[in-house]
Amino acid sequence: MSVKIEDVSQDELQNAQRMLDRAKIAILTRSVFLATISFELRHFFATSIDGTPIPTAGTDGLSVAYNPKFVNDLTDEELIGLVAHEIWHVAFDHMGRAMDRDHMTWNKAGDYVINAMLLKAGYQLPQGGLYNAKWANLSSEEVYEILYKEDPPKPGGQGTPPPGTGSDIFKPGSFTAGTEKGTAADVANAKQKIAGILSKAKTAAEMAGQAAGNIPGEIAIHIDKLLNPVIPWNQYLQRFMSDFTKQDYSRKRPNKRFWPDYFLPTQHSPTIGHIAVAIDTSCSMTDRQLQEVYTELDNIRATFMPELMTVLGCDTKIRKVYVLNQFDDTSMLKFKGRGGTKFGPVMEWGKKEKPEVLLYFTDLEAEHYTKEDEPGFATLWVCFSKHRPQGIGETIYYDQSHRPKTK
Repeated sequence: MSVKIEDVSQDELQNAQRMLDRAKIAILTRSVFLATISFELRHFFATSIDGTPIPTAGTDGLSVAYNPKFVNDLTDEELIGLVAHEIWHVAFDHMGRAMDRDHMTWNKAGDYVINAMLLKAGYQLPQGGLYNAKWANLSSEEVYEILYKEDPPKPGGQGTPPPGTGSDIFKPGSFTAGTEKGTAADVANAKQKIAGILSKAKTAAEMAGQAAGNIPGEIAIHIDKLLNPVIPWNQYLQRFMSDFTKQDYSRKRPNKRFWPDYFLPTQHSPTIGHIAVAIDTSCSMTDRQLQEVYTELDNIRATFMPELMTVLGCDTKIRKVYVLNQFDDTSMLKFKGRGGTKFGPVMEWGKKEKPEVLLYFTDLEAEHYTKEDEPGFATLWVCFSKHRPQGIGETIYYDQSHRPKTK
């Protein structure tokens, strides 16, 4: 990696360093989340990297490069805004999430999202920063789609940012020594390190009691995906359910390998006790999704043989209750509703009936719980949408590519 600092005097470089140090300290006093990320990054000066000019600043997710001349032209508050802007690019993982999108359009979309957030939080930005108030509450992907439709990129515009264009996000790890070739292994290694940085920052913010106000939902969901890679949802469901399978030793079934010399018990797994299954029958759940749920009920019952399975059809209230034994046909389940969604009635039912585990098949479009709302029984939410995870229990996301076969 070739880093150059050209046409910059030693005094200019030293002044830029003093300004940058003050800006990083200011970030520390404002946000634990951003400060933790900042500590994990390498901050350095450059006017060009591997022949690509750095007119203002830029990041590859592991380092942030600043043009010292540009830094010296800023006020202290503007530089704080610039540093925060680059750290937010890392926090949003705009490098890793770019995928095959047009680079410059994606960079602009990220800038719009970050700058709207920073201005709302009281930061100042260098002159010329992208901002549009009507996009303040949109995700980076949503802004990208708008920009892409309004101004389609020219052919060949994807990939590495063209020299001198002002792009400030680069391929993951491309500023790091030894990754100048940008191989797939280099990028994968950089992405893993970035995920570790985000995880550490999220934990630090939560410990400081700042997570709610410092981590936007878009980032929280992305961090959750990084920490919890997608696996086939029905495999996760079975793994979750296995934790509730009774495993014990019983003398009712002597171990035949040692009989009759020794009377030793055998380990056995009779059944799970009481499984409750809540099925969201609101209008936002499709008939096909409901059919997938019915199929999964058969799988759960055949695999774990619960002593009791209660199936609840619910929208804003519990509409129907079925108590199933091992021989009941799920085709007998008929539900009404198709209205709105409220989780409260089912959670109150669970507090009275006390199932070992509640499986809630839903799109999560209803009230959001916090840890203080824990009901006293294990809860697994199987979500059919891209809604944020529920605040209690565990949330897994239905993946169409791993959909089990329906009858």
